[in-house]
Amino acid sequence: MDGKMTFVYLPVTDMAAARTFYRDQLGLEEAWREGDGSCAFKLPGTDVQLMLTSTSVNPYAKAGMVFNVPSVAAFYQQQQTSLRFVGAPFPIPGVGLWAAAQDAAGNGLYFADTEQNG
Repeated sequence: MDGKMTFVYLPVTDMAAARTFYRDQLGLEEAWREGDGSCAFKLPGTDVQLMLTSTSVNPYAKAGMVFNVPSVAAFYQQQQTSLRFVGAPFPIPGVGLWAAAQDAAGNGLYFADTEQNG
């Protein structure tokens, strides 16, 4: 796979409580936030971030890894018979495409790119 792991993805039921826990209890520094639905924390000693998303935004999300790939569309086309994708890729407004898959145990595998679509 031509890609790089960029996030550990955790869906949470209570975003405010999760932000407080990771910031105040564990001492992680917030990297970014998108409203009340998503945020990320810097993980010390790595370029990988911890991304939290409210289950109210996506109730079907599973914890997993996010990989940045050069082209989600091309990756999906090449891997659609090899990986168990959860639907077709969809746009991340103003950013690129996102695709969700599952490994054999049902854990989340996510693929994102930064191609401008539209």
